[in-house]
Amino acid sequence: MGQTWYFEPTAEALEGARVGDLLIFAGSVTILAAAVLARWMRTPTLACVLVAVPAFLIGGLTLLVGESLLPQLAPLVALPVGLAGLISTLILAKPLTMLVRGSRITFTDLQQRQ
Repeated sequence: MGQTWYFEPTAEALEGARVGDLLIFAGSVTILAAAVLARWMRTPTLACVLVAVPAFLIGGLTLLVGESLLPQLAPLVALPVGLAGLISTLILAKPLTMLVRGSRITFTDLQQRQ
């Protein structure tokens, strides 16, 4: 019951909406960075696209039509797609490679050296 309801765009309501939009954009950028990092680590392209879909859908709708109900309804579609992308990334990802002195060494190579 501690909610505050606004019937007009007061300064407090506009500030709260601005902070919320900034948090949504920060989350979208973080998810996009995770998708790029996953692709850099040789994860299949489809898995990376599935991970990036929520960032584009939710962040893009918030940017384009932030005053409508679409940004609030987008997670109903985007989050299951993103979850499928995360699961497929875990299943389909190749072993993490490391760059050591210009050559690629996999974890299996590191285990054999120990």
